[in-house]
Amino acid sequence: MSAPTLRYATSLVPATTRIYMEMGSVFAKQLANGSTFVVLSYQPDEGRIRAKTSTLKPEGRGPTYQLRTTHGVYEMGATQRLRLRDGRAVPIAEVQPGEEIHSCDIQNADGFIFIDTGKGLAALHDLIESDMQGIAAQLGIPQPSSYQPGIVQKVVSVTPGPDADLCLLSVDDPTTNADGHCFMLWPDGTSFGSGIFVY
Repeated sequence: MSAPTLRYATSLVPATTRIYMEMGSVFAKQLANGSTFVVLSYQPDEGRIRAKTSTLKPEGRGPTYQLRTTHGVYEMGATQRLRLRDGRAVPIAEVQPGEEIHSCDIQNADGFIFIDTGKGLAALHDLIESDMQGIAAQLGIPQPSSYQPGIVQKVVSVTPGPDADLCLLSVDDPTTNADGHCFMLWPDGTSFGSGIFVY
């Protein structure tokens, strides 16, 4: 049987937005060289976060929005959509204050990096390695004593921003579910905390 054909979905992201990839939080413009890297994406048909390959390249200038949440500030392209906690993908211009965002925690606990996958905790780098190799990931490992409960980010405000340099991000998804093309944005230069899923 032949391997499934990869479906790619694209998104225009500001060059100065931060994307969480296998090495942590990185500015989009630092990845915009056509090389493949790994993003964290929510896979609806599996009900969990999955590692997927992605590429970025410069794509001119365009309008942006600033999304302020209860946990940080994110720069988004005007055509992007935000994944809400209830599973809806809403255009950034239509997002309302108070709405709960599909958030994701990454924490350093007891000397290891853990991610809440939606189906229990997993060691982040073990999850990435398993997904990239196509083998079953170990999910639902016991919660470390120093692990803190997850953060649910809520929308505080959405405001139009200036035109800015944009990058075209492509995410692969070996399924036929278009909702699996989301990826995680990060609010700052840290590697631990909470990010949000966008399209």
